[in-house]
Amino acid sequence: MSEVSPIPETSFSDGESAIDATADCPYRLFDYYRYQDRDIFFGRDEEVAQMVGDILSARLLVLFAPSGSGKSSLLHAGVRPELERRGFKTVFSRVGDDPEQSIVKELCRLDDASDPDATDIRAALKDRTAPVVVFIDQFEELFLQFEKESPERVSFPSNLADVLLDQSLRVYFVLSLRADYFVALNEFRHEIPAIFHNNANLELRPFDLDSARQAIVGPSTREGSLFSWQDGLPQQVIEDLKQLHDNHRVLPITLQIVCHTLWSNLPQGHGEISESDYSAAGGAEAIVHQRIFRSLEATPSYERRALCLTLRGLITTKQTKRLRAQTHLQKEVGSWHAPKLQRILERLQRDLLIERDVPLPDVDVDDVVANDSE
Repeated sequence: MSEVSPIPETSFSDGESAIDATADCPYRLFDYYRYQDRDIFFGRDEEVAQMVGDILSARLLVLFAPSGSGKSSLLHAGVRPELERRGFKTVFSRVGDDPEQSIVKELCRLDDASDPDATDIRAALKDRTAPVVVFIDQFEELFLQFEKESPERVSFPSNLADVLLDQSLRVYFVLSLRADYFVALNEFRHEIPAIFHNNANLELRPFDLDSARQAIVGPSTREGSLFSWQDGLPQQVIEDLKQLHDNHRVLPITLQIVCHTLWSNLPQGHGEISESDYSAAGGAEAIVHQRIFRSLEATPSYERRALCLTLRGLITTKQTKRLRAQTHLQKEVGSWHAPKLQRILERLQRDLLIERDVPLPDVDVDDVVANDSE
């Protein structure tokens, strides 16, 4: 099997490099900022400070927002570096085929202080002196992958509550999930009554004007930067991005698309991004639309229907990302030969619209997930 969904957030280890197309670009397009990108991550200082404070006071914090809001970037390049600067250890986990065992596995990988034979979180944390923050990314997978009465889904809230009640364990948890699954945490309310308290959850909102400007200009101000923005242009970009959304705020994903495109048009990423460059690209709305449809335009006409069906198969009825097994997607989109679907998936991956080879439960072939600008 293999899995597919459009534009999600996905966890990687420190050693993994960013996608080649964005390796030198300080803007991450549909990708997200990682720990090693912390020096070029801007615009979320207020959220980092609030999250660190809430994590330390509540021990359990829920971060929620729609896809494309920058949750993974905030955690990896903002919150995690600040916690480690303060002496905390941090680990990232996914739900996997058993949420508790996935956490145990990551804790045992952390360092020599963990018991390699631990079978539960408590055992994996025993005798630790340094505090640990456990991040569980894409936590909505608990509700997507397991039936309501399944043992994994039923037992996890109780097991998590037991760990949180043990004051001898210096551990903190952050659950990150899509906003449309926040209400599903009601299942945790009996075991963890405080989960909906104000200091136990944070909704990540779009950029305000000041944060958007920091996210645009910040990478060009770092030491060694070889590019700059023409005076006044960042404000014009922000004003144009505001018009793309009803709330007149700036979504990180659209900001990244515009900035990545403009930077990529510079000769080797050197020089000034000018108003004439921006006008030549058609402005924010045109850049966003052209970037999204680039894969379709580059696809041979005889494969365009297949590409559209593939993308449709990666989107839920609520217009959110959908994790899919590649074999299941193959059956749904039609009786094409496997090489055709493979070509389409490779094209979408090359254009940074999906991400592949992400381990998921019960997967025996490639995994495919869409990439999220996080």
